[in-house]
Amino acid sequence: MSRVLGRLTAWLLVMVAWPLMAIHRVAFWIDSLVDPSLDNQPLERPLFIVGVPRSGTTAFHRLIAENDARFTSMQLWEVLFAPALCEKRILCWLQRMDRRLGNPAGRLFGFAQRSLSRGLDDVHPTDLSSPEEDYLALLPFGGCFLTVLLFPFRKACWDLVYFDRMSEVRQRRLLRAYRGILIRHLAFAREAFRKRGHAGNDSELPTFVLSKNPSFTSWVDGLAMEFPDARFVGLRRPLPESLPSQLSSMRAGFACFGVDVTDPQIVERFRLLFLSYWSSLNRYERQLDAERYVGIEYPRLRSAPFETLVSCFHMLGYGEIHQSPQKLMDATNRLRAYVSRHQYDLESFGLAPEDLSTVSTAVASEPLSENAISTIGPPADSPFQEPSHAVTASETT
Repeated sequence: MSRVLGRLTAWLLVMVAWPLMAIHRVAFWIDSLVDPSLDNQPLERPLFIVGVPRSGTTAFHRLIAENDARFTSMQLWEVLFAPALCEKRILCWLQRMDRRLGNPAGRLFGFAQRSLSRGLDDVHPTDLSSPEEDYLALLPFGGCFLTVLLFPFRKACWDLVYFDRMSEVRQRRLLRAYRGILIRHLAFAREAFRKRGHAGNDSELPTFVLSKNPSFTSWVDGLAMEFPDARFVGLRRPLPESLPSQLSSMRAGFACFGVDVTDPQIVERFRLLFLSYWSSLNRYERQLDAERYVGIEYPRLRSAPFETLVSCFHMLGYGEIHQSPQKLMDATNRLRAYVSRHQYDLESFGLAPEDLSTVSTAVASEPLSENAISTIGPPADSPFQEPSHAVTASETT
């Protein structure tokens, strides 16, 4: 019975969401109608964070987003409710009106947000104002892998995480839509910057789009062609740790739609996906220039987030981080001290370490390419110097 109710819930959600997705598509068309040059705006050196899920991608993404004003990243409210520029403007106007009335809608949304996200705090803490994965904004264009929760065996869903499996037409359509999403976000971020009282101070405008999507790990070749001066960071974590963490984090989501995440078919699909991601990250380190791609190992991020971030910025040509050294060190100390309460194990999904034997060797014993941050630490002339700290054993999403 629970499976039947779950499948009915999935189709009900599709029927409810479809009108909203259609509104987003129309809003995109209105943006282009109002400003025909919008979709041709350049994006300077966007930074894409990819990698094995549950390898610190969220922590690294938020560390940059919250500590360097040159970067701008889409927030959850944008990707869900306002991927188009005109939608962002309308929602901001409604928010201002609500505040004038005493913020009744804001309080209601806050209560709903706390209630809905309470169960996610141990797995992926978030709220509507948090920097989030912008692949969610591709839902109206059929480009979001999260729909696998509703349709776990649908080929079109799984093709999204194997970029080469998609037809060239679909690849071009999704990349073009994604470019439009990022352009609209950057335009809005600059508008908001000026409205906050920074008019005439354009030298401090947000310059670089920051994106984090582990499900785009197979998209790097396509993104590199669509954005010729893009930079990439790829994070890795040993698969016997990251795979069960990912499956466990998706357990509740699958269960809502009558699907058991321990289903051997689902486990096997994710096992093969993670192996594919690992292979792709190795290939990017070999094939992409060192100033364009940096690989980061999870243990290094956990033990030395400050030094990792500073080294990464210098390797990719972004220079010094635009933040006070003390504030940045405080942020990295919080990241280092964070201990997840998320519990999981490989055996509960019918897997053993041998099932991932091709890549289960400790990353510390693997040879690192010149693209990998092997010697953690900022350049000698950097003002961002920090003493070494002890490594703590914990998980960062």
